[in-house]
Amino acid sequence: MSTTKIYYIYFNEQSGIPYYYEPNSGSTTYTQPTDGMVFDPDTQEPYHFEDEDEISTKIELDVPEEVEKFDEEAVTHEDPFSNREKSFIPAADGGPAYLPTDLQEDIKKFQLADFARQFFRAHRGNHKFTRKRISVDALTEFSSEQLSEPLLEAIDSKISKLAISSFKYILYYTGVLPSKTPAAYADRLINHMYTNPAIRDEVMFQLIKQTRKNPNKDWLQKTWELFIIVVTVFPSSRNSENWIKSHLASESKGSDEIISQYASFAYIRFSARCALGKPLDLANDIGSLQKIPQQIHLGRQIFGSSIYEQIWNQRRSMVKLPIPFVLHHMADMLLKKNCENIEGIFRLPGNMRRVDEMTDELNQGRDSLMSAEVNDIASLMKKWFRDLPDPVVNLEKVDLLENAFEDKTYIEFTESLPKTHKLTLMYLIGFLQHLCKSEAQTKMNAKNYAIVFGPNIVQVRDMNEPMKLKKFSDITIEYLTTLIQSWDTSMIYPLSHEYLQ
Repeated sequence: MSTTKIYYIYFNEQSGIPYYYEPNSGSTTYTQPTDGMVFDPDTQEPYHFEDEDEISTKIELDVPEEVEKFDEEAVTHEDPFSNREKSFIPAADGGPAYLPTDLQEDIKKFQLADFARQFFRAHRGNHKFTRKRISVDALTEFSSEQLSEPLLEAIDSKISKLAISSFKYILYYTGVLPSKTPAAYADRLINHMYTNPAIRDEVMFQLIKQTRKNPNKDWLQKTWELFIIVVTVFPSSRNSENWIKSHLASESKGSDEIISQYASFAYIRFSARCALGKPLDLANDIGSLQKIPQQIHLGRQIFGSSIYEQIWNQRRSMVKLPIPFVLHHMADMLLKKNCENIEGIFRLPGNMRRVDEMTDELNQGRDSLMSAEVNDIASLMKKWFRDLPDPVVNLEKVDLLENAFEDKTYIEFTESLPKTHKLTLMYLIGFLQHLCKSEAQTKMNAKNYAIVFGPNIVQVRDMNEPMKLKKFSDITIEYLTTLIQSWDTSMIYPLSHEYLQ
């Protein structure tokens, strides 16, 4: 088989300048490749440059598994996620929809230097009379030397060696130290972190250290790849979460487009993992770690991905759309299948085996909603909301809903949600308001819809008190009923065609 490489072409969101991603090595370059073929990541077709001759598609390629198994026919005829008209325009005011709008506030509030002064070991050496004080810059910036002690003061002496070994693994994986099998060190690092949760924060701050003033472009890119692997799999402690987010947010706003994309994706993955509050279950498939960085460019997962990641994945094909396209697609298909005349719509369950099949198909880029039963699609929509790592009423806001209940300020509470979450909820509420006009046919009113959607929209996790759970259930029903009856959703529903261009 030929060793001809394939590349995917992307465009700088601000300048429109193209750059090229090679998935086998994970490398990215602004120089047009001459040693392989360039593909459009959305259509999976060879990319045609304006000044080139027709590209032959008969050459035998050494393609990655994701592309080799790509079902082109399914996408061509069914998949609406890949067939949208592509355009490249500057981000809207407030930044891209795939990141929260208040990042700048967090960047100012949680400075790494402040964290280091409070929680890093400021001295090095074994004897109390000869220990040297280390500057904050030296503690928080790139080093090609192995650590002699952990960064964090809180690391117990019993696991100190593990923390030091973790930094060594980082040096090997990123190429700072030579290795014939660098990828193996990512596996070792993740195993370390699985079996020793106490070093997870330490490893994340070690990675932060290696992203700051790293003198080598290749080392820096590999560090970000490893960072994405780590935050995809592990949350940090709550004490460290905001400081790590602040660093990722700051780097996402940097001038280097490639590093900015790595940092943005790391922020999205880290936020979702922290919302879940538990490590990813790899089910003994540790080898899948190496594919995680490729998901920056080739990701297509819908169910189980955060709202922000879904918008990230559609950022090139639907740059104007501020909500996940799949939500609009499911609502649109329900209307086309005459759901307004289906008695008990959303209350009657679909075929859950078929719902699970459609979930897998959509996560693989295939769409079979056109041939699906209406109740199956209705159940699929509820599942989509239920599977969000951070629910549409995000977890950090849930406790405030009780205050809104006491003050009857439900709409004001909803307007305070993160913009992307708010618009996603607004679209759903607008859709349900539309369905309420057919109550005579569906036998479903605002409260009925609030009851069936409530547990998926407002999720109360880590709560074991039956009385409090019952109270929150009642509050949620009243909350959603109020929104369906009173909230102005005209800014997003019905969805303007301009959003889909």
